[in-house]
Amino acid sequence: MYFDESLKKMIAEQGKTFLELKKLLDAYNEVPAIKKAMEGGSLSQALESYLIELLIYLSRVNGEVDFRENEFVEILLQKNLTREAMKRSRDEASRIDLHDPDPIILVSLIDIGLAEAVVNTIETIGLIFIAVDGHSDIAEIKALTDIIFIFRYAIKSMDSKSERTHKKTETIQKTGGESRQDLDTILSELNELIGLKQIKSEISGLINLIKVRKLREEKGLPVSSMSFHLVFSGNPGTGKTTVARILAKIYKNLGVISKGDLVEVDRSGLVAGYVGQTAIKVREVIDSAKGGVLFIDEAYSLTPGGSQSSDYGSEAIEVLLKAMEDQRGDLVVIVAGYTREMEAFLQSNPGLKSRFNKFIHFEDYTPQELLDIYVLMAKKKGYRLQDDAKGALATLITKRYEERSVNFANARIVRNMLESTIQYQANRVIGIDDPSKDDLQDITLEDIEMLGSKSASGVH
Repeated sequence: MYFDESLKKMIAEQGKTFLELKKLLDAYNEVPAIKKAMEGGSLSQALESYLIELLIYLSRVNGEVDFRENEFVEILLQKNLTREAMKRSRDEASRIDLHDPDPIILVSLIDIGLAEAVVNTIETIGLIFIAVDGHSDIAEIKALTDIIFIFRYAIKSMDSKSERTHKKTETIQKTGGESRQDLDTILSELNELIGLKQIKSEISGLINLIKVRKLREEKGLPVSSMSFHLVFSGNPGTGKTTVARILAKIYKNLGVISKGDLVEVDRSGLVAGYVGQTAIKVREVIDSAKGGVLFIDEAYSLTPGGSQSSDYGSEAIEVLLKAMEDQRGDLVVIVAGYTREMEAFLQSNPGLKSRFNKFIHFEDYTPQELLDIYVLMAKKKGYRLQDDAKGALATLITKRYEERSVNFANARIVRNMLESTIQYQANRVIGIDDPSKDDLQDITLEDIEMLGSKSASGVH
């Protein structure tokens, strides 16, 4: 046997899920509409036939049935895929149109939730199947995702024609937790951030554009299509994640998305060890971000030429682009990273360049802004700077700023400086007999001088 025990277990678990779905489907065989449509057959038989036809189709994207693919089907369904493929080749009349959504529409008529479960299971089985032959490529992923897209679109169309639409809206409102936050309150949160003057201006312009677009729609005036996806470029520690979180709330308030949550990932959250598993991982992340904003930090690492480039990263991008198209009504994606690397990232794939056409650049903080951030962080932790300590800190921060590298870490450096200062303050205060409340709160010149001397020697 080719597969190790962990992979066999994974395949067997999918087989068990598929069997359970078949049992659920057969509970509806006597429904008049189903009985008439199936002409004496059963829904479970139709589903299994469809799955086998799909696996044969996927196996032939890059050639004939592979022995590992055959073993996969034997574990999953206790059937021989090679024999099934030969049987279907002899009987072309029994061939199934893989792009025909009628079977899923039929299930949707009785239970949309069950239809969604069927499609999700077929997709998961297909993705694992693609990976087992050891030479998966984007063509196989695309073949599967094209079919799954047709099915999901069919389910969505059925859903919009039923009372479930109203129920789904109620569920979305509950999922958001709090009632819709007032836009002025959200904007005050943005405006209270230190610095970021240009960022605040650009977001204000984006809000105005969305508002006017909605007013035009209400008046029956034409509106052009609009992408809400964004590229955040700039050095680390410049507030990109914080702004993305606030922007998610703004998008929810304006009706762009339903929940307003922010899901933050990087390459490790999207890319797995082999091609098929990567697609599953990306789909799980996308599902968790639906209704909100998916924030991908250091997105350039997914592309050839990125810091950890591989075919797996390219596959993640392909699945992501497909999902952005499928769920464009309730998913916003923000990609972030260093400026030059993000430019290369967008040039690496035509789909990326077409979907991301709004850019917001985050400049490095000024020395004064970095000082203000330090003071604010200290205040939140219950510390305060004495005047002479603040002056010494301003000088130290300015020096660090003037000596900064291309990838200066901004607020992250300030946070590290504060953490070091708190340690030096603790070392000093511990020597005071019965320290007062002021002693425990104050950061003194001595603490900052210690910070400066350690920084100069390379110790933090």
